[in-house]
Amino acid sequence: MVDEDRIHRMADEVEIRNVIAKLAIHADDGNSEAFLSALAEDVRWENRANPERPPIMGRAGFRAVMDAGRAAGVMGAHSVHSVPTSAITVNGDTAAAKSYLFFYQDVRTKAEPGCKIYNDQFVRTPDGWKLSVRYIDPV
Repeated sequence: MVDEDRIHRMADEVEIRNVIAKLAIHADDGNSEAFLSALAEDVRWENRANPERPPIMGRAGFRAVMDAGRAAGVMGAHSVHSVPTSAITVNGDTAAAKSYLFFYQDVRTKAEPGCKIYNDQFVRTPDGWKLSVRYIDPV
């Protein structure tokens, strides 16, 4: 039974890593629907590294922010996000992860680098693991 529990935990961790990767990839490629599908319906997204930005609440709120940002050419425009390191703890139907984010903005011209820390919470849904809370913190 212990081996079966370990296998399930490892499968959960892999799925959560894929959610983290999916969010990074689709933040850059313009696929809003794929990005939004990785979020819980009641997601909270807060950029504590940039406190003048208000938190984004709910998938519908995130859709509005993404649509406006993409229309203005400032979101998903010539950026690259990479999340190479994540430490994940699964606790039943919830999980937490701390990840390092490395990103480049404006890769077509000057490729300005940056890094932040993601402090994430996930929830298991009938459709798989979804991001429920993301705090973006300074390094």
